[in-house]
Amino acid sequence: CILALGWLLMLTTGGTGSFFLLWYFVLVSVYPLLLVRLQGIVILTAVPILYIMLIPLSPEQLPLVVVLSRAFLLAFIGWITWALGGIVRRYMSELETTVAELEPLYAATKDLSSSLEPQVVLRELARHLTEALSATSGYILQVDPKNETLTVIAEYWSDTAAQEERKSDMGRSYQLRDFPTTARVINENGIAALQTDDKNLSDAERDQLDEYGVKSVLLVSLQSGGRAVGEAEIWDSARVRA
Repeated sequence: CILALGWLLMLTTGGTGSFFLLWYFVLVSVYPLLLVRLQGIVILTAVPILYIMLIPLSPEQLPLVVVLSRAFLLAFIGWITWALGGIVRRYMSELETTVAELEPLYAATKDLSSSLEPQVVLRELARHLTEALSATSGYILQVDPKNETLTVIAEYWSDTAAQEERKSDMGRSYQLRDFPTTARVINENGIAALQTDDKNLSDAERDQLDEYGVKSVLLVSLQSGGRAVGEAEIWDSARVRA
């Protein structure tokens, strides 16, 4: 098709010396930008070859070196265009990935700002953290530095939460000294993960995992003004997570 149209244009515009014909091939070289990888490569390779094949049919004969130079230029333009197209496609793919990753954050922001009730806001926070990590339940706990305790102030269970995991812990307080990993996370404003097979668990930490049938826990410190105010706990009863 490219060769046939090129031959027709050559006859009507003055042969291989026609700049109109040359621009036709330039446009064909740019066209692979819109094609998938394999089709684009085939056309990029074919364009300069087809241009050279028109030489015997041209009513106006150009020096061979001129034709070859133009064929090389067409190949160069095509490959540059294809390379730029690849960059654009990668950028668009990364942009789509970024947008997809930000959608849960946007949804969380929208839900959290839709209510002024602290209890509703905290539960929505626990829900979005749980869903973002594909976990089974989430909890928000408030720290009392004076009494060195943590109290559950919000909780959320997903549809996949285990039955024993669904026992409400609302209002229950824990002594920080019994949960050294949690205490370290809060004091260091850090993050930590617990698994049932972790040999460094304290007795209280292991008993809690066993009581609620939880296999993995992610601990995240919550800070305000540089001061620890609590922590978020994301539980997973379905699988052990690294």
